[in-house]
Amino acid sequence: MDFSPGQYDALIQKIENGLNTAVSDANAAISRIEGATSWIPGIGSAIKEALDKFVSLMKEFMAKVGEALKWTQIPPTMWQFGQTWLNLATQAGQTAVNVKDLDSYSSQWQGIAGGKYATGVAGQRPAVDTIQARCNQISGACTGTAISGLAFYISVATTIIGLIIAIAGAELVFPLVAGIITAIVGLAGAVASLLIGVEGQARTFQQANEPSDSFPGNAWPQAVAP
Repeated sequence: MDFSPGQYDALIQKIENGLNTAVSDANAAISRIEGATSWIPGIGSAIKEALDKFVSLMKEFMAKVGEALKWTQIPPTMWQFGQTWLNLATQAGQTAVNVKDLDSYSSQWQGIAGGKYATGVAGQRPAVDTIQARCNQISGACTGTAISGLAFYISVATTIIGLIIAIAGAELVFPLVAGIITAIVGLAGAVASLLIGVEGQARTFQQANEPSDSFPGNAWPQAVAP
């Protein structure tokens, strides 16, 4: 799955529009069902109680989605961070090529001099290679986080669409309640998947921050002149 900022913004707008549609359709369905059943002796009160339950669940669902929408800026921000770290990896790669050129001098300096030269610059290439690898690692984690967020909001949008379909043509209260329960369960599943995805990227960030032998004393390896 690729991350497109433009498509992501359109997705968030679709979710917000879908919420408005779901509320409107829910109010219409409640009025429709109440008008058709309130006159029935005994059953009318039971249906009213079920409708009240639906309203309560609907408020719960809206609150959960509203909470999720507070974090909509995280995926595009992480995507931008991913691009920045990818650019740094590219720069490190070019530096690695430049440092590699130093090796050619060790073949020109024969004997003891060549050996001492090679030893003197030996720490440079591994350090640059490590930087490139870490930059790629962080870039991948940032992009992966953005994609996890995109997948989450796609699931939210799908859940809302399913809810709209369930309540739009509901003539009985039980399908109405079942629809909102299904939506809440679907939203919980989306959150669980998001947490799993983000946890995986968090481990990658931690790994990228681990000490490396390429940096003795946690510092850049200096060229030496033995």
